[in-house]
Amino acid sequence: MYYFSNKPTLTESEALDFYTALVSKYNNNDSPHLDCPSDSETLYGDDTLGWLTEFFREFPNEVYVLENSKTILQFATGREVTHYISERDWTGYEYFITNPARDFLWRIWHEETIDACGMALDWLRQRKMKFFELLRSTQENVLLSAIQVAAWGRAIELSGVIQSTPSRDQQFTMMFLNCNNIDWRQHGSEPSQGKLRVKQVYFGMQYRGLFEEPFFSLRADRFSMSFTYEQVTVSTD
Repeated sequence: MYYFSNKPTLTESEALDFYTALVSKYNNNDSPHLDCPSDSETLYGDDTLGWLTEFFREFPNEVYVLENSKTILQFATGREVTHYISERDWTGYEYFITNPARDFLWRIWHEETIDACGMALDWLRQRKMKFFELLRSTQENVLLSAIQVAAWGRAIELSGVIQSTPSRDQQFTMMFLNCNNIDWRQHGSEPSQGKLRVKQVYFGMQYRGLFEEPFFSLRADRFSMSFTYEQVTVSTD
């Protein structure tokens, strides 16, 4: 029995009307289902709940969780939503999170694939683009050539190149200091040309009780890593 198992829901008629309006706003085809968001950003990884927790932590207004087109749960605040989804086992399920005004839409699949639309898309792009802003690059074509760990594992240095033009690669080094909660996972295919292509990056905040820490995650060709840190410095040639 889940803590929020008795949450209020919209009536079936209200739910169908709301779902239809949501499809009309966010779908880019004629499908009657929310299966093809028109303008969205997709992220992959097992820290989906972390992104949702940050987005909803200070969201004081009512939020809906759509388990299907006929079942829409109502939550008084975003914080209630994160409690609920953290208690559920969503393996094999697809669900959606939005608000009554349909200002944003989160689409979550297996808790490892997440699509952001509307206001959620704007928020997510700000988190993702910080990496490239720090590198002073508008081209999201970054290759890692080296990863070094120092200070007994508390400092992590990423080195690589930004393929900004065909004729010139810009070298960069990014150093994270006083790192904690380091997670490293290997996966994927062989790197090309001896370098790892950066596929996904994320700067955010991780909350632990009353405290919050800067949080960074990176996904490349063969691995993903994440950690909290106190300071980051960047140098480019």
